[in-house]
Amino acid sequence: MYDYIYNRLYAGNDAVARSYALRLFIHFMGDIHQPFHTEARFTDTYPDGDKGANAFELPYHYEADELHAVWDKGVYTLRGNIARPFTSETYSKFQTKTIDPYMTAS
Repeated sequence: MYDYIYNRLYAGNDAVARSYALRLFIHFMGDIHQPFHTEARFTDTYPDGDKGANAFELPYHYEADELHAVWDKGVYTLRGNIARPFTSETYSKFQTKTIDPYMTAS
C-alpha cells in the first residue's frame, strides 16, 4: 500500500506517504475489530439487511443514534472528535482515552 501511495499519490513526499499509509493501516485494523462490518441483520423490516447495524436505530446519545455508531464510539467512551494534527497536548489527551487504566507498567 505504501508503494502505491508514494508512487501514485504523493510522489517524492515520503513523510506524507508514510503518514497516509499508517493512517490507512490504523483504520483497517479498527475495521477488523468492528463486528458490524462482517454481518447484517435481516428482518421483515430490512429484507436486504440493516447495513451492518447502520439501520439499527437507537435513541440519540453522545453523538450516536444507531448501533454501528455506538460501537465506533467505543460504546460511548470515545465520543467527540480528536483535534488534528496531533500536538503534545492533544496526543496526551488522546492517550488517556486509549490506554487501559487497569494496566500498569512493570
